[in-house]
Amino acid sequence: MTDTALPAVTDRTAIRTCLMRYGRAIDQGDEALLRSSFHPHAVIEMGPVGTEITVDGFAEAMVAASGTLTLGRHVITNHRVDRSGDVAWSEAYYLATMLPLRAAEVPWTATFMAGRYADRFERRDGQWRIAHRQMIAEWHATAPSLEPGDAPAAAACTSNSLDCFGDQHANTESYSLDVRASRDGLTMAGGRISADWVRGPSAWVLEERRSVADWAVQLTGEITAQTPAVTGQTTRRDEQGHTHDVAEVEERVLARARALDRLDTQLLDEVHAYPGAGRSVLERARDAAATQHHVLDGTTDVAGDYARHEAPVLVMRSAGPGATTLEGARELVELERTNDVWRITSATSTPLWRADLDDAGMAAFLHARGARARRDRDDPTYARG
Repeated sequence: MTDTALPAVTDRTAIRTCLMRYGRAIDQGDEALLRSSFHPHAVIEMGPVGTEITVDGFAEAMVAASGTLTLGRHVITNHRVDRSGDVAWSEAYYLATMLPLRAAEVPWTATFMAGRYADRFERRDGQWRIAHRQMIAEWHATAPSLEPGDAPAAAACTSNSLDCFGDQHANTESYSLDVRASRDGLTMAGGRISADWVRGPSAWVLEERRSVADWAVQLTGEITAQTPAVTGQTTRRDEQGHTHDVAEVEERVLARARALDRLDTQLLDEVHAYPGAGRSVLERARDAAATQHHVLDGTTDVAGDYARHEAPVLVMRSAGPGATTLEGARELVELERTNDVWRITSATSTPLWRADLDDAGMAAFLHARGARARRDRDDPTYARG
């Protein structure tokens, strides 16, 4: 994916909405909704290199799998798009949380799986849908599950907003995540936040907000800072003409996360304002066999040639068998625009919590789904599909 001119905001929104629709379809076991994310005859690569499946086979397998679960939640983050005409290349991270059906006298265990979707979208008859997908597995862990009612339904951070806007009324739904200290370590809870909106004279006005707890797990770990996570959805400043600037700023922030995960010195140099940024930043990132930096919903503010992006970040880090962690942080990125190009001038990460996870199933997971991507710029899974 290149870091050249961004596609039109409307195209980006349509492609992102398709991805969010896919996530909801998987979680709900909705075959019709799942198929609506793909063009007919689309191809999905999953498992070892060269293993392909049709949309029909994929839809049938996913719906069958959903019948074995009490709940599934696919959080999709770090979405980046590079468009050329009616073709667009998209990459997004995913974090799937799955609870199996309850079985008597068997410990109830949640499974976390993470990786990337590398997609080629095509616009046909005005509709952006997936024509080719490569699913790259990166991470697997488990944790003891709790009853959702045993954990707070507060939303420290949100993601996966799926918005439906009409002329006068709108509905939004996001997935929520909250991590708090408990007697036995940490409790992480997930849920959904839905809201109804009505158009006012100059802005949308909130009518009703609902929060539902879906799942909770017990983690072994600790709170590392008492600073609250950033809340809220990304600020869009249409009335000030900053929509394109916001999109460019967010693109730079996500490019930085991607570069950290693949140890891409060249990309880090491109998105930072100071020389030698890549080498200095990566000196602190080489201690893990694999990482994923999930940038969740935050706020983006633009004032002239200065911008500030603040968001909660989930970091999955694996340094080898038995050394897998999930970490939460709050990240503040500042940018300046020079010669019409936004570049990062500073990035500060404040650790909030850290949890150790059971990764005993990691090797089998990666073997079944193909080797984990290498952490280098030339890995083929980072190329356009």
